[in-house]
Amino acid sequence: MGPWAVAHWELVDFRSTDGKASGHLRKTGPFTWVETDQANQVRFYFSEIKRHNDAVYLFDPSRYVTLEINLNADKIIYSDTAANRFELYSVTKAYARINGWTINRVGVRIVAGIPAGEYRQTGETTWVELNASQQVIFRFNETQREESSVYLHDPSRNVSLQVDLGSEKVIYSEATRRFDLYSVERGSSDPANVIVTPSLPVKSRNVNTVAFGALNGQPQGYYRQTGSSTWAEVRGLVDLPAGSFS
Repeated sequence: MGPWAVAHWELVDFRSTDGKASGHLRKTGPFTWVETDQANQVRFYFSEIKRHNDAVYLFDPSRYVTLEINLNADKIIYSDTAANRFELYSVTKAYARINGWTINRVGVRIVAGIPAGEYRQTGETTWVELNASQQVIFRFNETQREESSVYLHDPSRNVSLQVDLGSEKVIYSEATRRFDLYSVERGSSDPANVIVTPSLPVKSRNVNTVAFGALNGQPQGYYRQTGSSTWAEVRGLVDLPAGSFS
């Protein structure tokens, strides 16, 4: 499934290594997951403890079990405090929720309904507009995201776009004009759409996850960014309400 796939996956289908059983790992909160069987009955509860380019790590404190969902290898790896480590399941499919935070490709049509091309993310904060022949015609910098929109700016023309998934419109604005440029035909958060640039160094301006613990070194929980100005605190299995922090 490739790198960057991990960023927004919320549901993972799996089957046992012998092929006899299957089920799902489903994200239920900012940092909580459940494992369900084929009948969608919950078997285990997990806290998400970290992510990187090709894996999500889940922890079950009731059993001291960690799962590594490795989407690059298409495997779910089990480990515990008794030093057991083995492939538990094979990943069969993974799904991401499409919204303003996750989308990276948008097909568009002109008002008459004729396909006009698409907008496509090409890096951490860079996008291009492709015409119907898949030729790059404009380049943009991503300036902001929110739940239902992505905001782009073309400094060469001083043009801004709002890709609004709520109204299904691409809204064009410049110094003296603002109007609906295209209708949104489809959206995708497929990781294959994106060419990833190297990660930025972790600084106060770009950090989005902070783990904390007791004075004796025992892990206690995490603060993690959930939106442009919202963070959530998670302790054990309990997702606390997201709130704004300064």
